Amino acid sequence: MRGNKDTVTLRAAMVNVMGGGCSDVLFRCELAGREGLPPTDRQVRARAMCGGLRKRPAQVTVLEDRRLHKGTSRELRVLTLAVRLEDWVVACSLHVGFGAGGPRSRATVSPDDFKRLAWHSAQDDPDYHAWFEAHRSDARELERQAAEVASWGDGPLFSIVTPVYRTPPEFLRPMIDSVLAQTYKRFELILVNVSGDAPQTNAVLAGYDDPRIRVVEAPNRDIATNTNAGLALMRGDFAVFVDHDDFIEPDALYWYAREIREHPDADLLFCAEDLWGSYDGGADRLLGARFKPGWNPDLLFTHDYVCHMLAVSAWALARTERSLPEVAGAQDYDLTFKAAEVARDIRYVPRCLYHWRIHPGSTAVNHDSKPYAQEAGRLAVERHLGRCGIEAHVVDAPLPASYRVVYESPLPAASVLVQTDRDTDAQTLAACLESITRFAGDACAEVLVGLPDDAASDLIRAASDAGSKDSRVRVVPCEEDASPWSSYDRLAREASGKAIVFLDSAARPTGEDWMAELLGPLSRPEVSCVGALVGNAGRAVAHGLVAQPDGGFAAAEKGLAWDVPGYMAYVAHARDVAAVSGTCFAMRHEDYLTLGGLDAGRFGSLACAELCLRLSESGKLVVTEPYGPVRLAGRFAVAEEQATAEERTALLAAHPAIASGDPYIDPNLQATGHFELRQA
Repeated sequence: MRGNKDTVTLRAAMVNVMGGGCSDVLFRCELAGREGLPPTDRQVRARAMCGGLRKRPAQVTVLEDRRLHKGTSRELRVLTLAVRLEDWVVACSLHVGFGAGGPRSRATVSPDDFKRLAWHSAQDDPDYHAWFEAHRSDARELERQAAEVASWGDGPLFSIVTPVYRTPPEFLRPMIDSVLAQTYKRFELILVNVSGDAPQTNAVLAGYDDPRIRVVEAPNRDIATNTNAGLALMRGDFAVFVDHDDFIEPDALYWYAREIREHPDADLLFCAEDLWGSYDGGADRLLGARFKPGWNPDLLFTHDYVCHMLAVSAWALARTERSLPEVAGAQDYDLTFKAAEVARDIRYVPRCLYHWRIHPGSTAVNHDSKPYAQEAGRLAVERHLGRCGIEAHVVDAPLPASYRVVYESPLPAASVLVQTDRDTDAQTLAACLESITRFAGDACAEVLVGLPDDAASDLIRAASDAGSKDSRVRVVPCEEDASPWSSYDRLAREASGKAIVFLDSAARPTGEDWMAELLGPLSRPEVSCVGALVGNAGRAVAHGLVAQPDGGFAAAEKGLAWDVPGYMAYVAHARDVAAVSGTCFAMRHEDYLTLGGLDAGRFGSLACAELCLRLSESGKLVVTEPYGPVRLAGRFAVAEEQATAEERTALLAAHPAIASGDPYIDPNLQATGHFELRQA
């Protein structure tokens, strides 16, 4: 689309459909200069008109305004614009200009464009039911599975344990039928009936005549005790937990049995899950898919994402204590922790095999239906940390049924490393150093600022002024042509702290807890790197990185408002990831030196991501956490997303396993950072 002198290309990049009855459309706008680009200090004028026949103005926010390929014939001015739309919007026209008389353009996004261009996470995809129907095992596949199972001979015996309390027949009968329909037949269904005088429920149970079903009458106590009554009677090799009002896929046990055959030491298994029902009173359907990140200890500390369909081996059960009444309502959460502590192998089955029914009494939709479960879950996390020797206490997080770990170990003395480059201006550096010294606290032993030998005088003055105000700040000379990542490495080898915190000069800490949040998880020996939530203008720029099959990386949840929890509430919670952005991260100094540090020569802008992969391959965890966010000044991008083809090729050659996918992304999801369903 043509402006006065230049070409402006407007492309709708995504639609975030979550949060508050409105949506954010993110546009990437490219202004290609033919007769000179408008300077970046010329104000961007952007407005949007939305609706059908009656159009109304919509809020437009400029998230990013930067130049690419400076000084070349390919120079571009790139904008990222967020347009806030309400749910009633069926079309949107966007107008962009640059100052009075500057280039301008207009683009229209039609309803069909919305459907084509929108991204929806798997959890919010309105077409998920159709997607699932296209991907579930059909009758032919179920027949094949039954024939395969017959060729195995004996396999594991599954004991499905289900407490039953006055379950409505329309819920109980489908649950039992879904178990009896399994293509893998070696199971027993232990129904612990604590309903007492409940004629309808009891009539359903009495109506089944199958030797694999064992109905046990018991007094109703609490859900933990009721579950333990079923576990005491199990004869199987694995206990499997299915709630009395949910149902499972006919091949659920087949996939678990197959996983156990391939991994005989598996002691804990779980799978993807979704919801069955309706939030809006319409027809029941499948929705709310949760394709999980595999085994993820830090995410498990925040909420019971493992949840369904939990299976625990008899071997692990024999080595753990049963859950007590004080964790009733979170007894499966408690058991997951206990089993994980002794498990020889933990397996995630990346298939949606469990359907969690939505109804007013279900915690899937009504967290207040079991108010005692919040405290029970907190106890489960805190007691697990205590058994593991981790000095921490657990508090409730802002979201329901979620928690936050507050580490109590003394923080290591840390060196904060600030790298600059040719594009760093004095004002940005001064603001960065001021925020560090203001918020770093006693844990900060020193602040090392890397400046090239040919740094501009005002940049040197900014660093010198900061040093005169705080003696912890000092300048470390770097080579003139050194890349930012080479400068980081130079600073890391100069540092004296037990921990090192890498901070881009464009990043600003936003609160007094930022360093404590970064350093806290390092008190656990299995954690070696912690990255911060990076944002700008109240939106996430990166909350961890997603590895892509070509060796590149995408920023997770980029563009999402900070007050929107995102897919599986990732933005609101800490979790383990393949890599974090080099914008802000912390490491143990010893680990950095042992692994050889950043390899800027080979990997360039992917040097930090590549170091994270080396850490993971050495058995360490890389964590991203949301409670000490940093804000990027004047940017809405991370360096890793700008990696060259050569850098991606080099990383893939060094870590070929990445070609098979990010280890923390379910293969049913795309590796774009927005957790969309894979369509192929």
